[in-house]
Amino acid sequence: MSTADDLQTQPGLFVRQSSGLVRELGVRDAFSIGIGALGIAFVAFAFWSALLLYPLLDLLPLILISGLLQVIIIAIYSQLAATLPRSGGDFLYVSRIIHPLAGTIMLGGVVVVILSGTGFAWLYFTGTQFLPSFIRSLGAFLGIGGLNSLADTLSGKNASYFCGVGIGILGIGLCCLPTRVVTRIVFWTFIAGFIAIAAATIVFFVHSQGSFAESFDRFAGKSNAYQGVITSARKGGASLGFDWTSVFKSIAFAYFGFWVGFTWCVYAGGEVRSPKRTVWMASLLALVVGIIVVALCWLGMKHAMGRDFIQSVAYLSANDPSKLSGAPAFTPFYALLISHSSFVNLIISFGFFLVAFGSVLAQILVASRLVFAASFDRVLPTALSKVWKRTHAPVTSVVIVGIIAIIFLTTTVYSTTVASQFRNVVLILVTVYLVASIAVMILPWRRRDLYEAGPKIIGGTWFGLPPISIVGGVSAVLTAVFLYVAATQTQVNGGYDTTSVVTLIAVVVIGPIAYGISRIAGSRRGIDLGLAMRELPPE
Repeated sequence: MSTADDLQTQPGLFVRQSSGLVRELGVRDAFSIGIGALGIAFVAFAFWSALLLYPLLDLLPLILISGLLQVIIIAIYSQLAATLPRSGGDFLYVSRIIHPLAGTIMLGGVVVVILSGTGFAWLYFTGTQFLPSFIRSLGAFLGIGGLNSLADTLSGKNASYFCGVGIGILGIGLCCLPTRVVTRIVFWTFIAGFIAIAAATIVFFVHSQGSFAESFDRFAGKSNAYQGVITSARKGGASLGFDWTSVFKSIAFAYFGFWVGFTWCVYAGGEVRSPKRTVWMASLLALVVGIIVVALCWLGMKHAMGRDFIQSVAYLSANDPSKLSGAPAFTPFYALLISHSSFVNLIISFGFFLVAFGSVLAQILVASRLVFAASFDRVLPTALSKVWKRTHAPVTSVVIVGIIAIIFLTTTVYSTTVASQFRNVVLILVTVYLVASIAVMILPWRRRDLYEAGPKIIGGTWFGLPPISIVGGVSAVLTAVFLYVAATQTQVNGGYDTTSVVTLIAVVVIGPIAYGISRIAGSRRGIDLGLAMRELPPE
């Protein structure tokens, strides 16, 4: 069995003899997974959610504080990836460091969190918002009025659903290609999205609040519509302005709602050439880029639109949409509203569409590696770990997770209750970070053999202890506080009812149930699954 040091000294590509996965991903590829899973297009709608849930909020300090705290998580996952350089992420780390049963709890939770986000958010919004917006801009640029009618048609429930399904199927097909090809596609979708957000930000900065108000008045078809939005929100009970208390209350929301995903390259750890260097550098780069892009976009929005107006739109979109004259809580809409260039509008709308599609690809890729790892460990049927020799991709796992994401999309479009039943899964995400923090904290003692054989993210000792154990302890305390906040604040957990709690319990126990069944089946064939899952999978 190769140690972590051995893996980093072997140049070029090599194939895992038992699985067919290829170690070919470098920093750019890992960065693409992280920035793609993060999905910087979240500025299109996540900003509005934060402002709705936490009145008197300004996003700049929230972006900076919650973003910089992520360096702790980067250090944790970089060390775990360096010590256990295989695919599977939290499932692998927790099962090898703490206990196989605990690892299976992580398995079900993370897979559901990722795929519910893929189906409930990215497939849904790509079909209902990003694609129609792109087609309208394309029609305006080419002077084809029929494309505007097509965009209106695609915005309907059935049409947008089939658009989402088509995007999901395309994502499944692409994720069956070699992993490096997929990450390169995601990288270029990120570049397109980066250009789009940069263009939107510039548009916001070159327009004053006065010119924005004039543009909004023309859109609404009445004078003083801009001020009317603010007045209506105040009359409806909205709190406008800024208070630092709102920033501190919303840190837990932003910590998991804004930045989750940039370390997700660890789930493809068995395909990363040099896990220590690659995960650390790629995740830090994704974080820095994410903070800069998101912060500048917010500053541009605030410059042109005004914080009171933005807060008012967020409030009215949830409480009295009729007062908005059809204006959505959707960032690209307002950039397109004030831009006088059809070419710039095309760049903005097309870039947002592509970066949203890139998020679909990244999340299907990541979730499929989790399923692959569990299948490779025999927790799930071994057929799911089958790798197509031509592309070295776990095709069966890719197809399965893609279908699940489409099922989530279906329930989002055609059910008013199913999506809401999964609203508490954010608690699982927080718990995953907490358990990962505990795992890295005890790693130097619990798995001394692996820790001492592998590279260290932080060398030496602090107060006579391994530095990563101290970092893990700090993260565990911080995440425990966030778990309490998430469990007690309805803004984060979405509120509880019987079905949402039952769904939460089902998500937690699905992995252990699969583990129990597999362990019983394995024991009948003379296989001790618990003992097997103590070892690293072979290369």
